[in-house]
Amino acid sequence: MQIVLGLGEAIYFLYVKSLMQYNFFSPYKVCYVFGIINGIIILIIYFIISEIKCSGEDLLCSVEYKGAYYFDNIHVVITNYNIGKFILCFLLSICFCSIKIIFNLIINYYSVCHIFLFLQNKGIADSIGKEIDNNNNPIFYFIIQISNVINFFLF
Repeated sequence: MQIVLGLGEAIYFLYVKSLMQYNFFSPYKVCYVFGIINGIIILIIYFIISEIKCSGEDLLCSVEYKGAYYFDNIHVVITNYNIGKFILCFLLSICFCSIKIIFNLIINYYSVCHIFLFLQNKGIADSIGKEIDNNNNPIFYFIIQISNVINFFLF
């Protein structure tokens, strides 16, 4: 699965690079065009999947809604989320969008291979986050956060 995902991501990055280099799309336009197209496609698929019922609860069908089990159901999200969760989802989508914009800016101004530096920095931050979860020392947490900020600016 990782090989297929990596191959798909490589094709996506090369396509984005060709859009910006040969069709003169800005990194921001690429981001919102893909966002609008993928958002519409995902919503359509999500509503279709929400109507497919499973015979019972198993590994793939674990979402229960009105006595039936589903692979996934958008109605559960609409009925169970309050305004705080919707705001949190909106803020998370802005964070993910900013990461995609950074990818597009790196691809536009540098070569596609420069993304590895950004991904390596993200990997370091993820491993530091795991260490924070293991140690509950606030001083250690503060030092790690300072090193993340310095690491970000050095990057």
